[in-house]
This record gives sequence, C-alpha cells and structure tokens, in this order.
Amino acid sequence: MGIRSMISGTVTALSSEGHGIMRHEGMVVFIPFTAPGDRINCRIVQQKKNFCIATLVSIEETSVHRTIPSCPYFGRCGGCQEQHLDYTTQLNSKQQLVADAFKRIGNLKVDVLPVVPATLQWQYRRHVTLSMHAQEGSFAVGYIETDQTTLLPVTQCPIFIDPNDPLINQVRELTQHLKSNPEEKGRVSLFKAETDLYVIYFLLPRIPTERAPFEEALKIYPKWAGIVLSDGREVVELGNTALTCAVNGLEFSYSPRSFIQNHPEQSLNIYTYVCGLVTTSSAKMVLDLYCGIGISSLLLARQGCDVVGVEVSEVAVQLAQHNARKNGIKGINFKRADVGSVLPNLLKQQPDIVVINPPRIGVEARVLDALVKNPPKEIIYISCMPSTLARDVRALCEKGYQVKSCQPFDMFPQTAHVETVLHLSC
Repeated sequence: MGIRSMISGTVTALSSEGHGIMRHEGMVVFIPFTAPGDRINCRIVQQKKNFCIATLVSIEETSVHRTIPSCPYFGRCGGCQEQHLDYTTQLNSKQQLVADAFKRIGNLKVDVLPVVPATLQWQYRRHVTLSMHAQEGSFAVGYIETDQTTLLPVTQCPIFIDPNDPLINQVRELTQHLKSNPEEKGRVSLFKAETDLYVIYFLLPRIPTERAPFEEALKIYPKWAGIVLSDGREVVELGNTALTCAVNGLEFSYSPRSFIQNHPEQSLNIYTYVCGLVTTSSAKMVLDLYCGIGISSLLLARQGCDVVGVEVSEVAVQLAQHNARKNGIKGINFKRADVGSVLPNLLKQQPDIVVINPPRIGVEARVLDALVKNPPKEIIYISCMPSTLARDVRALCEKGYQVKSCQPFDMFPQTAHVETVLHLSC
C-alpha cells in the first residue's frame, strides 16, 4: 500500500478532527468527510509510519448517519468537518472524542456526560473571520480550504448568517477598493450585534488613507453599524462600533479586539452550569483565570462571591471593569497580568474555587505547578481543546486532584470541536 493506491473498506469511527477511520492491512486510514458505516473506495495521499490519509473517491454503501450538507462549500472549506453527519452522530462523536482524549493522553478513565446539544445548529456564530489575500492589486476574500493554504472565495456561511444575506458579498465588494502589494495578506472579521446590525473589523497590512469607500459603505448598507480599521498597532473606528450582549440579565460590552464565546445559547448554558457548580460548593472566594471581558466573574460576583479576575489583554480588562460599573456589581477585582506571574501570590489568599478558561493551548506548566504547590479545594476547567485539557488534568490528578464531573457542550455544531467543563476537587 503506497501513495496513490486505491483501497476499499468500511468506516468504523471518527477521529478527533472529524475524519472517518478505517483499518486496512493493519494500518489506520483517515478519510475526511466520511461517516461511520460508509463502505467506500478511497485513494492514499499521505503515508506515515503508523497511519495513512486518504481522499474519498466513491461511496459503495451510504451510512445511515449521513445527511445532506447545507453549505455549497462543504468539502472544500476548512471550517466545518461534520455537516454530512446527522446531529445525533455529531453529539455522540464529540462525547467519545472527550473520553478518548482522557484515556489516550490523560491516562484517565473519566465518566464523560452526554454532550449538551445546541438548539440553534445553524446561523449560530456571533462572528466569523475571513482571510484576505492580495490579488491583482486589491484583495480576494474567503475562507481557507482544507489544504490550509488555498483561499476559497465564498458568498455565504450558513453557520453564521442566512445564505441569502448579502453581507459577505458586500464585504467582497468593499475590499476591491483596498490596494495590496504582492503576497500581502489580511483578514476581516464580521460581528453580529444583538440589534441585528453588523460591525466589520479589518486587520490590514496598513490602514488605508482613503476613507471614502468605508464611509460610503456605512451609508449604502443599512445593516452595517460600524467599521474598524487596524494594522495591529493603530485603530480607526468609523460609525458605531459598540458591541453588546446580554447574559442572564446582565449586559456586557465587548470588542472585535477581545475574545467572546461564539455561540450565545451555549455560552449561557456554560455560564449557568459553572455558577451552579460554585453555588453547590458554597464557595465564597473565587479566582477567575483568563477571565476575558468578565462575564463569568460578574455572574459569580452577583451571586455573592468575592472574585478576582485575571486577564492579560488590556482591552479585555478595560471592558471587564466597564461591565462591572455598568451592571453595578461590586465585590470584584480585575487584574491585568500574566496568569503564571501572579497566580502563586493569589493562591496564598486561599480561594475556595479557581475557574480556568485558557486558550486552546491550555495552561502553562508554571500555572499547573502553582496549582499543585498551593492547591485550591476545587478547580473548574473550561476548555475548547480535549487534548490539552486531558494533558493538564493528568498533571493535576497526579498530584492529588480527582475528577468530580465532566460535561461537554456543543458550542460548535457542524464542526468537530467541542467545549468541555471539568470539575476537580482536591
């Protein structure tokens, strides 16, 4: 079996990336865009020591778990991996993904609860980011294809907005007025405000000196509230670029330059779940690490906890402080700092619970070291990456922590990604 070889077989499972798994002559073969139960013909395109990657050539027998993808770009766009799977199969595969990560990476047997499903499985995203590549003196706009290199021009994105919404085409028209040099790249993020308006955030090699095309776009596109232009250093704002969201009776301001969870419904479910865990534990003092714009911090402070929120982003901390004032919530202290630098001193205050919501790469070794040297009674770890979650939890469990519960949430329908809330005690 070598490169370009044709093989046949039945897909038996899904990988952590949403690829179908088939075994052939003792070798594991990964085939994107296949479903468990598919009997297929495929062609080997990459061969490694312990596995191969193949492309689907034909389906001899279709799996009962298949459905018709809603997006015309599915199979080429690198954004979604599971539109061809019925929703129950998506949920089951994500539950198994989390369990497998704990077993394979964490060397732990964890009772993973069924994934909390999303009621809204399409048009759910608060924002998306399109890539911009230099093309004939201006920019082409689209998503990156599955080869992780090629730009795929698109006119719609059904996990973001209605396919008939002209927003993406309008953005593409506007980028025709931007000048580019060969090989230059940028990106444009599209944000849905809760008022059914859009804020457009351009990150460009340089801020255009000619603002007329942007000002004209704000006039002719009534659903465009504002435009942000940035080169990574300077920021220019046109129109109304304020973004707000409501979470459990509180109103939060956020920014294109700060992080916010993408699925409003599932975000609320997660925050409610976390607040419930804290209430059950009767915690009084909480450390909220990687707290962002302060949503979990404010919700916990509102229910009577003394909260210290730590976040490295200056923009996010300013927004968190603004959100606390706007909602009239006291008993909370936001610190702009690197978590690893300040955590040892903060743990000396003996918090009852530490909430951790790090980026996909997980937490640094020095953060884990601080947690095991001066261990809080409980940790709530929120993660969008099962592999790094399992790695970090293994380190904590080796030092005496035990998993109390593991609850995944389907924050990203139609993709292979999953959000998990893990509760540990010491």
